[in-house]
Amino acid sequence: MNRINEHHRVDPAVSVPLAPGLSPWQIEAVEEQFSFEFSPDHARFLSLAMPIGPKWVDWMGDPAGIQKRLDWPHDGVLFDVRENAFWPEEWGARPTEVEVVLQTARDRLRAVPVLIPIYSHRFIPAAPAPASSPSFPCIKQT
Repeated sequence: MNRINEHHRVDPAVSVPLAPGLSPWQIEAVEEQFSFEFSPDHARFLSLAMPIGPKWVDWMGDPAGIQKRLDWPHDGVLFDVRENAFWPEEWGARPTEVEVVLQTARDRLRAVPVLIPIYSHRFIPAAPAPASSPSFPCIKQT
């Protein structure tokens, strides 16, 4: 049984075009290039088959496009900090200067788990996230 058929056996309802899965060295190369580690579930899925299409991430594609997708959750939070007065109470008192506000938010965001895009605006945590971690919608309000 080839790797794509193995994936269809796992989820026969798949109606998304699938490319061959990534090899272990390709997964490692992506992780190294973008400084994160796929969760075990995500790595296993990508080793079986890689969904293709405009809203899926082409992990072997344009690095700038991949980085843009990886930056989306942080960019959305920074947008809300700047434009919508988002400021979690646990971050302490909100500074008064915009640049200090944004730098403080960037510093705080470095402490949260990396979110990896899976499809459109849906993300999952990077490793060391446990198996069966939930996906999170990340939508930037304009």
